[in-house]
Amino acid sequence: MAKIQSVQRAAAILRAVAAEPAGATGTEVAARLALAPATVHHLLQTLVGEGLLERVDRRYVVGEAVGALAVAQERQGGVPQRWRDALRDVAAKTGETTYLVAWRRSGMQLLGAVEGRGALRIAQAERGPYDHPHARAAGKVMLANGDPRAVEELLAGPLSACTRRTIVDHSTLARQLRTARRNGWAEDREEFIDGVSCIAAPLAPVGGAIAAIGVAMPTLTFRARSTELRQVLLSASLGAAGLPSQEENVS
Repeated sequence: MAKIQSVQRAAAILRAVAAEPAGATGTEVAARLALAPATVHHLLQTLVGEGLLERVDRRYVVGEAVGALAVAQERQGGVPQRWRDALRDVAAKTGETTYLVAWRRSGMQLLGAVEGRGALRIAQAERGPYDHPHARAAGKVMLANGDPRAVEELLAGPLSACTRRTIVDHSTLARQLRTARRNGWAEDREEFIDGVSCIAAPLAPVGGAIAAIGVAMPTLTFRARSTELRQVLLSASLGAAGLPSQEENVS
């Protein structure tokens, strides 16, 4: 497939600017991408002219046109291919109910699910709001890695109890989220549904969006397979980021 170098470079510049919370200067972008400053300057000006970038105090930040593209992507229901691949791969390897969750402008959403081969069946639609994230493994992953302002807003007020095991104390939940961020995975043991346990891990951001992939099963099955499931999910997390999976590292 033929590729246009200038378009590739412009896309790389957009990603480089978007990756920096405070934006970036032209010099910083050129150094990061190992491109000639003059080339970067011309492409930056073009991106500013198209509304994809803005210049604020000598730094470049993402422009309003990118927001419009993000809204269109959400409206059209697109799910990045590597997230779909990870969902299918984890479902095939575990044989358990597997699901994909991501942040959207409307909040945390379930984007897709694959029914397991065991006794547990999906009890909700393949797409829709992902409620009670504090009580669910993928929800904890999303809260642990999400934008602090969005997380604070989502957790404002009392935490509802879905089962007698649900964590409703904010301090206890905060400790769990710190652990989840450090470990790269989170779990819930009958915190959302009695008799059902889940484990989840984050997927690499696409276009700034954060996602998580989780596996749900009866608690007795979870106890016997938790180590194996953790390895599968961590490998999927690395693979979605374009890094060698644990299996590849072992080989």
